Amino acid sequence: TCGSWVGYTEDWAFFCALNGVKDSWNTPLSDHSRLNAWEGISTAQAYKFKLITRYFRTFDHTNLDIGDEKDLPKTFQAAEEWSEHIQRVSIELYLPGTNLTVDKCIVPYTGRSKQTTLVKGKPTPVGFKIWVIAQQGYFLQWLWHVKASPVTAITVKLEAPKPYGKKGKLRTETPLSNTQSVVVHLLKRLTTATYHVFTDNLFSSPQLFRLLRQLGHGATGTARPNCGITAVMKQIKETGKKPDGTPLVYNKVYLIPTKDKQVLQVA
Repeated sequence: TCGSWVGYTEDWAFFCALNGVKDSWNTPLSDHSRLNAWEGISTAQAYKFKLITRYFRTFDHTNLDIGDEKDLPKTFQAAEEWSEHIQRVSIELYLPGTNLTVDKCIVPYTGRSKQTTLVKGKPTPVGFKIWVIAQQGYFLQWLWHVKASPVTAITVKLEAPKPYGKKGKLRTETPLSNTQSVVVHLLKRLTTATYHVFTDNLFSSPQLFRLLRQLGHGATGTARPNCGITAVMKQIKETGKKPDGTPLVYNKVYLIPTKDKQVLQVA
């Protein structure tokens, strides 16, 4: 009822008055209060009050190149120093084994930024997307995901020259996509060793795996039908049957190597 909460409030007000609790808004500060030493307690101009935010920055704002954000947007420039420091310490404290994984991750962030990404259906749907190379959940190195990606595409030598164009010129190499090139760039940031990388179908392609093989690394991953796998493997993936039309046998492995024997496709 109306009387119940009114009475409750009056009881607390009476209790506070008896116990010496003061209304901080209506009780003036004493001359000896330490709060008087804080300049912000007095009336200050709006622009001067806004300067307080300068002292809460975790980065040197004078180093941000706002005029040219082609390589790295302002948001990531502000966090880059911390990011590089954490990555440097990460590989100093942990010596990774052979098996690694490369995947995309979301760093939670719901503030205002043009760099945030929305991925519906994920545990963390909104935030900054990064490319990560990790082992057992431990992040070793990462790269910012930028819409105009500064990651340069890497070219891969073909197993055999292929004609292309109207004049039938021979193509001796083919470029990886920027997303596939991320795998190579992340591996090169680690200590020189032989690694085996596990990827999902966002990265996997025979061209990428061939390049990793040439660099001395192994790779395993799921594949999309349009990633460059052989026509036979594409048919198996889409129909679930062997080339002769018979169903795949449970617990049996079907292998199709590339011509140069560098990549082995498994169904």
